[in-house]
Amino acid sequence: MSDTLLSEVKNQVGVLTLHAPKKLNSLGLDMIKAMTKTLQEWEDDPNIKAVILKSSSERAFCAGGDVKSLYFDMLKSPDLAKDFFKNEYFLDHYIHTYKKPMICFANGITMGGGIGIMNGCSHRIVTETTMMAMPEITIGLFPDVGGTYFLNKMPSNIGLFLGLTGARINGADALSCHLADFLISSKELKGLEEKLIQTNWVENNKENYNITRRILIDLHHPELIHSELLEHEEEIKQLTHFEEFNKLYQIFNTYISSNDWIQNALENFRRGSPTSAKVIFKQIREGKGLSLQEVFKRELTMAYAFSESDDFKEGIRALLVDKDNDPKWSPMPGDISKYFNN
Repeated sequence: MSDTLLSEVKNQVGVLTLHAPKKLNSLGLDMIKAMTKTLQEWEDDPNIKAVILKSSSERAFCAGGDVKSLYFDMLKSPDLAKDFFKNEYFLDHYIHTYKKPMICFANGITMGGGIGIMNGCSHRIVTETTMMAMPEITIGLFPDVGGTYFLNKMPSNIGLFLGLTGARINGADALSCHLADFLISSKELKGLEEKLIQTNWVENNKENYNITRRILIDLHHPELIHSELLEHEEEIKQLTHFEEFNKLYQIFNTYISSNDWIQNALENFRRGSPTSAKVIFKQIREGKGLSLQEVFKRELTMAYAFSESDDFKEGIRALLVDKDNDPKWSPMPGDISKYFNN
């Protein structure tokens, strides 16, 4: 077991706790492998009926992949980065297909890879402190960890907009765009955990899903905080309805909104990698209708290509290593087929 991951079994519930608070629980390779191993053991154990996935920190559930460590690995060899992505995506897909109830407490900062492990859980909980984003464009990457799948489930091109801008949303927003199932007060999480642990689980797995849902419905308060995301729906539609990337790129770079949230999102886009923007547009537009397995296979091909690109390394350097916030992006390529072809 990694020292950044705590695991214990209480009654018939496996409790898996991310425990790297100084890194906001960013996912390193050791943590990913340890999480996969533990979940596999618990899935095979008939005495364990449900799993809780949470963080030891009130500040963050998981801020994403540990891309700072990944940066130094990529300087040594792109193959090290490829190994990271292969293991991360395996875990993400595995969680989606897990055969027992998995309840995720996505409290606080939940971004990138954090959304990846949270999104596949059968019961996804957010709170009034949840702050979510897929900010990969700012480091020269793309919204991965199944982003093609869950961003396309959002209404009115909201997923495309979030993927292109890395805009931040709250727990109520996540609920409104199908990124979460329950909105529960952060003060209730400890009591909820105890209630789940003390539950009389049964042998029927399907009934255990229903038992979990009934417990969570009693604590679900969708009115706890206000969602503003759908209030931006019409403006997002106007900004993203273009079939051609070049037209969207022009509008995103020149449009001025009277809404601060939209304007901040567009400014984030303008600071991001132009190559990432072009790839993300194709990723989301052409990824509609792909199965979950197809999504992860395609995203792995993309991640391998990005691990060999200059922008990904440059973005991490500028934002997380040297922290000069001045990435020198490579010119946007005319042909981006290499990011999608094996």
